[in-house]
Amino acid sequence: MYIDQNAYRNPSYPLEPLFRSVYTENPGFDPSTLDLVTDRSNLRKLVWTICGNGIVEDFRIDIRLVGQTLLFTRYEEHTHERIGSNEFRGYGHSFERKFTTYGEGMKESTGHHRVIKYTMGSLQLLLRFEVDGYLSDVSTDYDPTTSQSNYSHNAVDDVQSLTSRLKNIDLDSTAQQCSTDQKVGLRVVHGGYKVPHSSLLELKTRSQRRPIQPSDVIYQLWFAQVPHLIAGYHNHGKFVRIEQKNFEENRAFQRFERARGSDLRKFVQVVEMIRTAMKGGKIDKAVLLFEDGSLDLYERMGTWDALPKDLISKWNDISSDS
Repeated sequence: MYIDQNAYRNPSYPLEPLFRSVYTENPGFDPSTLDLVTDRSNLRKLVWTICGNGIVEDFRIDIRLVGQTLLFTRYEEHTHERIGSNEFRGYGHSFERKFTTYGEGMKESTGHHRVIKYTMGSLQLLLRFEVDGYLSDVSTDYDPTTSQSNYSHNAVDDVQSLTSRLKNIDLDSTAQQCSTDQKVGLRVVHGGYKVPHSSLLELKTRSQRRPIQPSDVIYQLWFAQVPHLIAGYHNHGKFVRIEQKNFEENRAFQRFERARGSDLRKFVQVVEMIRTAMKGGKIDKAVLLFEDGSLDLYERMGTWDALPKDLISKWNDISSDS
């Protein structure tokens, strides 16, 4: 089972697939307009730490400052784990396998991520997050010949703005086109069809004795603006009820923003403080550590970088053109 599949498959540059997909879809994308690029996991850990939201385990985020942009690289001590035949870790993955189906050409895929761009306070964010699936009856471009279930895996990475209602970029659905960049060792495959952001869903499982509360999932859903929650409730492994909630229609997102507005502003301030500290100290590489209840920023030494040189140069290329 993967903990951080991007780091497992591309350990040198876990953020690289994010940017390769972005530039594949939009070769003229300007990264200099961004304040922060990160995985959702980093946001959740940092906000919970800043706001004292329950018990937060120690964590680390590797940081690269390029121009005005902070690149947050998720760090996990272990990127995957092997679960023995006698170990029990819940029913979540079994539920997902039984209640979702893959689109044509995606049956051997092992993970699905989406990239979105939006504004939080003064910050322009580019955010990557894992997607469990989408509701086919909400997808206006859904092709029923590629699926036999209401819940289908999302297999599209795109870059959008929440302020423009996250309209999707068209992908080439007529052919499977492959290209290999030998320099970076990544293979880019074009395919699939438009999947509206409004159809994305998160899958959760619980014992029927412990109903899922909005507060259990709201940070995860809000940061990615995933509106649908599909909850499967079981009795000792036998699923007896499936519940569907729409966090946009029931205004859960709006209530969260009103209730946690001060916490979100604190998060924005901390990100700005990190950038100010790095610029003031002429530091372009750092490590953010949360240990023993303390959040500290350290300069990072050595040759590590968040992205390959050709992607780092994109910031200079934009500056040279302007």
